Amino acid sequence: TYFTAIGQYGVQVTAIQVIRAVSAIANGGMIVEPKIVADNEPAIIKREVSVSDTNLQIIREGMREAVLTGTAKGLNYPDFEIAAKTGTAELGVSKDDVNSWTTGFFPYENPRYAFVVVMEKGSRNNLIGGVAVSRKFFDWMKIYGSDYLE
Repeated sequence: TYFTAIGQYGVQVTAIQVIRAVSAIANGGMIVEPKIVADNEPAIIKREVSVSDTNLQIIREGMREAVLTGTAKGLNYPDFEIAAKTGTAELGVSKDDVNSWTTGFFPYENPRYAFVVVMEKGSRNNLIGGVAVSRKFFDWMKIYGSDYLE
């Protein structure tokens, strides 16, 4: 039970499944149907999750704390706030390689966007993994997409 709860062994999810779950945490419990659009069409709400507002707020606060003092500290920017969760899954019998994830949402106080970054088959000795890749993405966004961060 413990290993399953932290995402080891039998847990298999896709990046789109993770981002849908994280967006539901950020938006107050609504599962959004993903779609590709060329304009600002409204999101299609597929269903509402049965998690209390109190518990969703605790999760959001925990994800923000991960950025302030935890495993996602590399995403702590002084000019915009991100909430995130990291994860690492060991691969193979020897466990020499890992898949490293970072997922989250921003801006923290008024979430508009969710993200997921996966670094596949990295060295188990890499201690920064998906957070380093995410940091590069947000550094790029500060220059070329700063309107998304407001």
